[in-house]
Amino acid sequence: MRWRVRRIYLFLLTLALAACDSEVPTAVPTRTLSGPTAVRTEIIYPVIPTLSIDDLSLGISEPTAASLPRDAELPPLIMGGEGVPGEVGSVQSIQITAGDGTQLEGDLYSGAPDQRLPGVLLVAPNRAAWGDFPLRLQARGYTVLSMSMRDAPPLGDFISMLRATAQTGTIDPARIVVIAAEAGADLALVGCAGDLLCDGLAMITPIDPTGVGYLQMYLPRPLLVAAAEGDSAFAIADTYRASAPTQIDFQPLTGSERGAALVATSATLADDLIRWASDVFTAAQ
Repeated sequence: MRWRVRRIYLFLLTLALAACDSEVPTAVPTRTLSGPTAVRTEIIYPVIPTLSIDDLSLGISEPTAASLPRDAELPPLIMGGEGVPGEVGSVQSIQITAGDGTQLEGDLYSGAPDQRLPGVLLVAPNRAAWGDFPLRLQARGYTVLSMSMRDAPPLGDFISMLRATAQTGTIDPARIVVIAAEAGADLALVGCAGDLLCDGLAMITPIDPTGVGYLQMYLPRPLLVAAAEGDSAFAIADTYRASAPTQIDFQPLTGSERGAALVATSATLADDLIRWASDVFTAAQ
């Protein structure tokens, strides 16, 4: 009986509590804007310039460079130029990146832009010393890459020059001769002794007598050695003649000029070099 009374009591107490009104919470003010909203910023779509095919230069931007295998030598990077590429008298300033990252400066005298012509690599301490010799080679129908050397150049510089010559789009890599002067001649003999890209080598006033040790490795490919009899380095050039295991084209010249300057000032050497290059290219076909 008591449990019924308790249940009734709890039921009545619950009803009493439910009948009580709950207290309404006090309203709290919220943050509002004190001024007008800003106008949306206008969206500007910049016009991206595009380059036509004619604006693309040889070098890193050339499709040929993009197709080369990893770590391959890039073709020369065109920096500017004069004249219409492919026409006689035109010249383009170029850069070649050496193995240590040094930028090597040079000039490219291109032949016909739609043909791969025989190539001539000129190497000298100062490429300006060749005079008009590069233009005469260009007029003969060759593509010419004329390079200047830095002080105390490593062998890797010549290797980079030679391989960049072979990657030039207007040069036939199967027909390349090297004409090098002074220290460039010494490097060229060492480099060509280990690389069959050189079809022929002309050494103008070599100055390192120890290079004779590489003659055996380079020959029997065509070799021309020239020096002025009045130059103190003539004895070194004559050492090459005497040390060659086979006959080479040795040209003693009058005067005392050296290297590229000897080619520029001699009355006969430039013509002899052009004829020699023609014979080498004919034999390489």
